[in-house]
Amino acid sequence: MKIFILFLIFSLFTSEINAQTGELIGSVNLPTISKKKRTFRGRVYRNRLAGKAENSQEDKSVTSFENVIVSAHPISFKSKVKPLKENVKVLQKNKEFIPKVVAVTKGSTIEFINNDNFYHNVFSLKSGDKFNIGRRPTGEVVKRKIETSGEIKIFCDIHSQMSAVILSFETPYFTNLEADGKFNLDLPKGKYEIQIYHSSLPLFKETIEIKANQKLEKNFTLSN
Repeated sequence: MKIFILFLIFSLFTSEINAQTGELIGSVNLPTISKKKRTFRGRVYRNRLAGKAENSQEDKSVTSFENVIVSAHPISFKSKVKPLKENVKVLQKNKEFIPKVVAVTKGSTIEFINNDNFYHNVFSLKSGDKFNIGRRPTGEVVKRKIETSGEIKIFCDIHSQMSAVILSFETPYFTNLEADGKFNLDLPKGKYEIQIYHSSLPLFKETIEIKANQKLEKNFTLSN
């Protein structure tokens, strides 16, 4: 009898929670982004020796939805934020950080993993999250707890072309875009500031309201 009563209470509690939530679905449209191809230091030196112009950069259009993050920041209530249960992995492979943008909650732990057959480094200059893990060999894993919120840019002091971004949130509501630019977020009812992050564009912000049991569809367009 006691078990049945507890089950009934739990079912009613779960139903009440579900009745107070809604869903935000939609898509993000990106503009054509002009991105210059970087000239690395070694190439600059070779161009000088060959008598070539150093300013030989090319424009490239970037319209990929990869590494775009949509986040919902509560306005009408305070959200409970905890570190992610599992560590988030950032690989160093083929002289690149993978992924280029990683989203976590404040207090989460990042694992930096060198998957190349040569040394790498990771460092950040952000106040409160300033660190330098030193030069690490192949296969070595270094863990780092994220102490602050906001954008944290990371680099490798051995390979100047390498960079990535850690987005540390004080909200548990965020997601990456799918390959077709679509997304969905399950949200408690309330008002939110929606933010859309793209490393080459201004931060997009818009206020919305989610009602209980509502499926709100929004299509956002980012601009340069």
